Amino acid sequence: MLKTLAAAAFALATLVGPAAAQDASANAIVNAQLDAATTEIGLTSEARVYGRLAQDRAEIVRIEVAGGDLYFIGACDRNCSDVDLIVRDASGRELDRDHEPDDVPIAAVPGATAGRYTVEVSMATCAGECDWGVGVFR
Repeated sequence: MLKTLAAAAFALATLVGPAAAQDASANAIVNAQLDAATTEIGLTSEARVYGRLAQDRAEIVRIEVAGGDLYFIGACDRNCSDVDLIVRDASGRELDRDHEPDDVPIAAVPGATAGRYTVEVSMATCAGECDWGVGVFR
């Protein structure tokens, strides 16, 4: 499944062009990329969070989700070329991370229990400030 998600991440990244043509707002671009995870990959959306960061900045968000095999997928606007994720459980234990040099990070948490998860979003490469989003999918 992870190889399929990695290939799909490339497909999600290429969707920025058409989304920008439909709506120039950065948040709409991010949302369109996250929507593609449901339509292109066939995952079901559980939750989403959004934010805005400058390069070399990070933000920690908490997301309440149901249990199961979960995928935390990040996306960012066209001013961003690299955003990273770290997913931790309620006790702070790191479960997965994606620090690859890309703008669609994916962290997998197979067999997750229902509850609150912490996601650290880091803006590695961004021109100015960039909008980002993280969707939790199953």
